[in-house]
Amino acid sequence: MKISRILLYLVLILLGLLVAIPIISTFLISFKTIEEIYQSYWAFPRGLYFGNYFEAWELMASPLANSFIITIPATLLSVFLGTLGAYGLSKFKFRLKPVYYYIMVSATLIPAHTILAPIFQLWNSLNLINSYLGLILIEAIFSTAYAVIILRSFFERIPEELLDAARVEGCSDLSLYWRMIIPLSVPALISAFVIEFVYIWNDFLWPLILAPQTSIQPMTVAILQMTGTHAVAWNLRAAAAIMASLPPLVIFILMQKYFVKGILGGAVIKR
Repeated sequence: MKISRILLYLVLILLGLLVAIPIISTFLISFKTIEEIYQSYWAFPRGLYFGNYFEAWELMASPLANSFIITIPATLLSVFLGTLGAYGLSKFKFRLKPVYYYIMVSATLIPAHTILAPIFQLWNSLNLINSYLGLILIEAIFSTAYAVIILRSFFERIPEELLDAARVEGCSDLSLYWRMIIPLSVPALISAFVIEFVYIWNDFLWPLILAPQTSIQPMTVAILQMTGTHAVAWNLRAAAAIMASLPPLVIFILMQKYFVKGILGGAVIKR
């Protein structure tokens, strides 16, 4: 075996450990009592204490529901808007098309914390603070650009001859979008859905700023507030973090086949 290949394997193993150590540590802590954590943070638990999960569930049931209420509509809205933007950028010709696309790309590079103040003032003037609608809209707005970028490359690979044949039969642009582009792009739509779902589900900043009222806060913010009077309940936080990571993980596992196919563009019809 070549030395370069050995070094490559060592680097990959090291990177894998760097990713796995925090996950494994959180998983082990979720089964410890608070006394075990303060006695030895890195030691293995003496037993599997499931009480942390029962207690975390009592605290996180409402935030978990909030996460679904916010994430699912925001994801569907961002993917829907992404299909419209990607369709226009891939199948229509207009003078400022490259400029529009680069503006869309540049929007993904703007740090969210740099526009917190104006967004908060705008949402406050629209009475969207502490509302599900406000969180759904802000999450969809800031994630739509990613959906456009993902879907545009897929839409561009759909043969123009196929669309031209449909136009000859009398299909309008709206009919092409609904009857041909969308059905042919199911793998790409699933890829965009998975990426957007994980992004919005894990978002922390916007719910923290735009939803100070605890009754509508998602799990990402609720976990931060799991602090006792005199100490942080690390075991409960770890259990809640494991619970919060399960929905995106389950969705990715269920849609993995279509996700990979959509990312690689393998489902595009051959010419």
